[in-house]
Amino acid sequence: MKNHSNEAGLTLIEVLVSALILSFLVIGITGVLNIGNLAFPVDMALVELQQQARQALFSMTKELRKAVDMNESCITTIDADSDQITFNTIDGSTGVKFYRDISDVNSDGIVNQVIREYPSGTRKILANDIARLKFSFVASVIKIEIRADRVLRQQTLSFPLTEKVRLRNE
Repeated sequence: MKNHSNEAGLTLIEVLVSALILSFLVIGITGVLNIGNLAFPVDMALVELQQQARQALFSMTKELRKAVDMNESCITTIDADSDQITFNTIDGSTGVKFYRDISDVNSDGIVNQVIREYPSGTRKILANDIARLKFSFVASVIKIEIRADRVLRQQTLSFPLTEKVRLRNE
């Protein structure tokens, strides 16, 4: 008879331990990838909301700095989360409006957009997914509050932003 104790090979216990270690590694890697797969769309949606809010706020701020003859009556309350502001600019633009579209005035099937209207009837969409647009006017300073919201995977994502604009031409 031959002696098999000197032969090179793996025992059943060594194979089982190796399989167990490998399965723990695979489960750990799968968990990390799954978390990344869940977090990435949420993070991208937040980035898009930030871009929408900042883009709208930048456009409004730039133009409101050139406003003339502003007073409290230039702001019209549409509802609890929406205002409309109408103003004239130093370069001769009269009746420039900014407002949140809550009733699909564009007839494009999309609501919650920030709209710039000038001249009357000519609309430009500044941002989408805007749930709040409020203006307040105190002593030649306009405060703009904007909030962008989106629902993703039964979770509401929100990005609020506030800006104070000092009118240069008051």
